[in-house]
Amino acid sequence: MNLKSIIGGLFMNTEQKLKKQVGEQQETISRLSSRISELSDLLAILENDVARFKKHVSTDLKKIFEISQRQ
Repeated sequence: MNLKSIIGGLFMNTEQKLKKQVGEQQETISRLSSRISELSDLLAILENDVARFKKHVSTDLKKIFEISQRQ
């Protein structure tokens, strides 16, 4: 083996490792992106639920206040 073939072999090995690493990173990014999307959807649902809850509590408190004023 000569030096050129050794260096060429090392370069190919490094290139293969980098391609594998990039592929793994793309998969990880894809999974993270999907999870962020899911969390974003859940957050929107939670915000709507909290707003609805506040509205119901406000309505209930108004009714309680009105009843207590009559007595």
